[in-house]
Amino acid sequence: MQILVTGSKGQLGRSIKKLSKNYKNLSFVFADIDSFDITDEISINSFFEEKEIDIIINCAAYTNVEYAESEPELCCKVNHHGTKNLVSICTKKRIKLIHISTDYVFNGKSKNPYFESDKTDPISVYGNSKDLAEKEILKSSISAIILRTSWLYDTNGKNFVNTIIKASKHNKSLKVVSDQFGTPTYCTDLGNICIRMCLDFKKWLNKTEIYHYSNEGFCSWYEFANEIVKICNINLKIFPVKTESLNQKAARPLYSVLNKTKIKSNYKLEINDWKLSLKKYLNTINYGTDLLKS
Repeated sequence: MQILVTGSKGQLGRSIKKLSKNYKNLSFVFADIDSFDITDEISINSFFEEKEIDIIINCAAYTNVEYAESEPELCCKVNHHGTKNLVSICTKKRIKLIHISTDYVFNGKSKNPYFESDKTDPISVYGNSKDLAEKEILKSSISAIILRTSWLYDTNGKNFVNTIIKASKHNKSLKVVSDQFGTPTYCTDLGNICIRMCLDFKKWLNKTEIYHYSNEGFCSWYEFANEIVKICNINLKIFPVKTESLNQKAARPLYSVLNKTKIKSNYKLEINDWKLSLKKYLNTINYGTDLLKS
C-alpha cells in the first residue's frame, strides 16, 4: 500500500514520518509544498503521472488563526481550494483520503463535548476555510475520513508547548487566556491513529466518515501552561487573562472539546489523558532543556 503524506514538513507530517519506520508493510511518500503544492492543479497532476498512490493523508494546511484574518484569500486557497483539488484527484484516481480538520469548525457555544454529527458554525476565517474543505469532501463520492483534532504540539514547528518553554528564557511571567477550553493533542498519538486508519481502510470504503480525535480530558490554555511549567520545573509565573482583554483579530471558540466515543468504539482505542501525553512529549525533549539550549 502506497501512502502519500502532504504537508510533510509540518508537525503532524514529521510525526508520521518518524512513526512510518515502524510499519514495514506500508510504503510512504512524504511531500511538502516544494514537491507537491495542493493549490496547484498542474503540480498535482504532474505528481500523479509518476506515482501510484492508494491513500492520501492530508496534513497540508494554513494554520495561523490570527494571520488568517488578514490573509483570508491565502488561507482559503490552501485549506479550501487545496482540499478541493485533492478531492478531484482522488475521484479521478480512486484514491482514499484522510483529511485533518479542526475543532475550530464549531462556534464554541456548547457546554458539552461536540459530537461528529453536531452542526458546524465557524467564527473565524481559519475555521470557515476548514469547514468549507470538509464540505468539499462530504459532497464528493470518494472514500474518505475527516479527522477533527485540536491544540496540536510536537517537537517541530511553532506550538503552545514549545512557546511556553522558550518564553521562560526571556520572561519571568506570562499572561495566558483562561476562558478558552479544549484538549491538547500530542502529534505522535494522532499520527499513530492516522496510520491505524490506513491499515483498517476497509472500514471506510465508498463513503466519508467524520471522526474526532484528541487526547482525553480538557483544560484551559492557562491550565495547559501551568502543567507545562510544573512538569518542566520552569521558573515562569503564569497569570490568567480573559479572551476579551487580548484584542485578537480572530475569534476563538470558548469551548471546543471533542467527543471521542465514535472513534474509541469503532477502532477499539484507549486514548491517553492529555497530561500523560504531555509528560511523554516533554520527556523526549528532556523536560524542556533541549529547547532552552537551542
